[in-house]
Amino acid sequence: MRIWLAAATAVLVACAPAPVALASGHHHRPAALASGTSHGWMQNGWTVHKLNQSYPATASYFFNRAGSYETGTVYDGFAATPVTRYTSEAQFASDVANGLIPAGVMASYDNENWNLTPQAEIDDPWTYMADFISLAHSNGDQVTVTPARDLGNDSTSVHPKLAGETLDQWYQRTDIAGTAGLADIYVVQDQVDTASVTAYDALFNAAQTRAVAVNPGVKVYTELSDNYGTAAQEYTAGSSVAFDGVFLNFANSDVSSEDTLLTSFENGGY
Repeated sequence: MRIWLAAATAVLVACAPAPVALASGHHHRPAALASGTSHGWMQNGWTVHKLNQSYPATASYFFNRAGSYETGTVYDGFAATPVTRYTSEAQFASDVANGLIPAGVMASYDNENWNLTPQAEIDDPWTYMADFISLAHSNGDQVTVTPARDLGNDSTSVHPKLAGETLDQWYQRTDIAGTAGLADIYVVQDQVDTASVTAYDALFNAAQTRAVAVNPGVKVYTELSDNYGTAAQEYTAGSSVAFDGVFLNFANSDVSSEDTLLTSFENGGY
């Protein structure tokens, strides 16, 4: 069976432990074990390559294994599974119809309020997410969706944001999670709330509860990004929720912080 993941850039495919108390002192890199991490990770392939240039032991430990994933090209001979990224359901449907999807490659659907996603899909993410999921499943494939909170800023949305409503409130009220939960993996783009554990937990937990109610088999992922908070805050937020995985988005120039975060999760403390 081919697996189609509609995510972007980077995901930790893992069953998280219960929230971990932060350890004092400096983090330490995990030992270079032959079997590597027991978790799976997803990251942009070029960023993994840059990580490998500066922190080869970390890059190999986390990504040189079939249970980890790299979007775009896999570099350095790593054994990670490659992932093809889509920002348009229409393009995915066209590629399926024309037989352009390579066997064994994962796919990602990243629908956001930006110029990479067609306006019709921005206006109605519920319909197009369902269509993407249905098409993938009809091919006998799996799928992940990562709907962005900023879809609520779309003024022509079929379910527009109400006056005074926050994006988190819009996301929950319009039941984004109810549709996303039909997928095999659903990424909650909660990274903007990283510095506020209360807000981060509230959005993720509500989305996870709703998604699992729709589909008990869905895996729900949280997101962490170096655009929001320090590595310590990212670790605190991520380890505070019972995620199935993490969508990790780091700049190529910030692999030092990525190294810190990855090893902190592996060691159970920052």
